[in-house]
Amino acid sequence: MVVQIGGFIIAKPLLLWINDGLMAVFFFLVGLVILFIMNRRNVMDVPAYLLVGMIMWASVLKSGVHATLAGVALAFMIPMRHPTKPKHSPLRTLEHDLHPIVAFIILPVFAFASAGVPLENISLASLMEPVTLGIILGLFVGKQLGIFTVCWLLVKMKWAKLCPKARTGSNSMALSCCAASALP
Repeated sequence: MVVQIGGFIIAKPLLLWINDGLMAVFFFLVGLVILFIMNRRNVMDVPAYLLVGMIMWASVLKSGVHATLAGVALAFMIPMRHPTKPKHSPLRTLEHDLHPIVAFIILPVFAFASAGVPLENISLASLMEPVTLGIILGLFVGKQLGIFTVCWLLVKMKWAKLCPKARTGSNSMALSCCAASALP
């Protein structure tokens, strides 16, 4: 059996494809069992969970199944509450630590890649091209103005009422910005 993507070729007998896939699934399941045991024994060390999670991720990736499955399984196994410190949550701490990296680096790179935007040879001049400026203005200005305008129209047509704290234009625009940042 041959898999070819451009100049990249993998040629293996079907038996080896099946063997590699089954071994990857086996390591994923072993990782799940290890995570379950760690969770039941109240292991609160997040790097230990991440180490097992990386091994699971590589196994799932190698098996041909979407590797996001490993991340979801890992998130289910990291403890939500610390047994002796109820206010401390290892999962929420990890989520808080990962948020800036995901929101400002990983997510934009995946969004551009999914949209088919080539990321090589990016320069300041390429950011000033009409299509790029249109995307930036649409995302950062268009959504806020659209939400603000629709809310203003609904209030003027008496189909909606503003809460007392949002009666000023600046508060309404601030709420529009918050709503726009939550919309994809």
